[in-house]
Formats: sequence, structure tokens, C-alpha cells
Amino acid sequence: MRRRPWLPIAILAMLGIAAAVVGGYVDWQWWHPTSGIIVTIAAGAALLLAAVVALGRTPVTRMISMAIGTVGIGLLLGQNLGPSREAPILGSGTVTLQLTEPAGAAEVIGRADCNLTASGDNFAIWGDPNIRIEVGDQELRDRDFVGISISAGDMWEAGAEPRPDGIGVSLLVGGGGPIPEDGAPSEVMMASAASSELEGTVDQRSGSIRFSGLVVDPTYETGAVAEPMDLAGTVSWTCEESALER
Repeated sequence: MRRRPWLPIAILAMLGIAAAVVGGYVDWQWWHPTSGIIVTIAAGAALLLAAVVALGRTPVTRMISMAIGTVGIGLLLGQNLGPSREAPILGSGTVTLQLTEPAGAAEVIGRADCNLTASGDNFAIWGDPNIRIEVGDQELRDRDFVGISISAGDMWEAGAEPRPDGIGVSLLVGGGGPIPEDGAPSEVMMASAASSELEGTVDQRSGSIRFSGLVVDPTYETGAVAEPMDLAGTVSWTCEESALER
């Protein structure tokens, strides 16, 4: 049989390229350092395993070791040389929620934490979790808390599922009234889906979205789940870069 001395090199090259593609893709999707470190750990584990296998000192174990090591190196190259996300810009501002459903809810305004980007294609705004919804003449202790989340793009994703327009809105509502003796107050995450109606001006510095048709977010897990709520209205925000980022 005719020998093909180039074949092992070609196989290793294909393994390295495939690993680099995987490393770059995962690092793009898991751009946050706390998630992206998983690629580094996987690459380090592959290199360590390659070193252990190489102790076998046989042609087969050497080839296996080289293959595993190539995968580890490819992951690192893809992670570090592949395309990078925009660096987040921290900011702060205000968020305003005016509900038309349920009827009679008063307008609420609270502080907002903002994650912005230079292009503005990706951003996320989170409202102060201490904002309370007032419906009618409710006493303060009976008002539900509402956690407001708005996002655009795919770096931060609010909503129960991705939408073609990349916009997401989530409202975490609950916790009002006396705390039950048998557990924590119930709450429910109502979030936008592909079927939800979202209209308005979407800009990371100042925007407003009219929303309706929110659904229960199945990915949000809590010990006590409240009943789904029919929520509709408008959420508005303003954001400015923090002084440290300027």
C-alpha cells in the first residue's frame, strides 16, 4: 500500500481548524468573561489530557496525544484570534412604566442600570427592583414589585424567546402583600415572545416601547409562581454613560 505521509498532517490541520471555529463561535455567543472562561478551561483540559496520553510513548498514543493537543490549541486560537464583541459601556438613567392593563395602574418611575455599546446595536436596561406598581388605592404594602428589563441585539436577551427584530421586554411582577407563612412571596415573569406586539422607538440613549401580548417566561424559575398577568402599556427609558466610562 502506498504511504501518504501528508495524511496525518492534513487530519491534524482539519481538527485544528474545526476546533478554532468552535472556539471562536462559542466565545462570540458566550462573550461575557464568566461564560467565556469555559472555552479556556476546555482547552486547558485538552492540553493536559494530551500530555498524559503522550506518556504512553507508542505511535498510536503519540498520534492521539497530538490530535487532542491540536484541539486544545485550536480552541485557544479561535477564542483569542476570532472576532470579538463590542466592549460594554456601563451607564445609568431612569425607566418609566405606564400600564394600560391592568386598568387604573399609576405611572411609575425608577432608577435604571444600563449596559450600552459604541454602535448601539446591543444594549440592555434593567429597572430598579424596588419599583412598585400601584393599582387604584392600594396600600404600599399591597403593591407588587416589578423588575423591568429591556434589551436589543443578542448580547443581552430579555424576553421569553428571541424575536426577529432583536427586541425583548420582560416584567417580573409579584411579591406584594403580606409574606406567606409557608414560603416566599409568589412572582411571575411576563416577557415578550415572537407573537407579542412591540412598537416604538428603540435607542439605547432614549427610547419607548408599547407592548402587549406578553407570555410567561418558562426559563425563569422561582419557588412560588404567581398566576399569569395580562399586561400592556409603555416602557420608556433614558441612559447616560457613567462618569468612569467617559
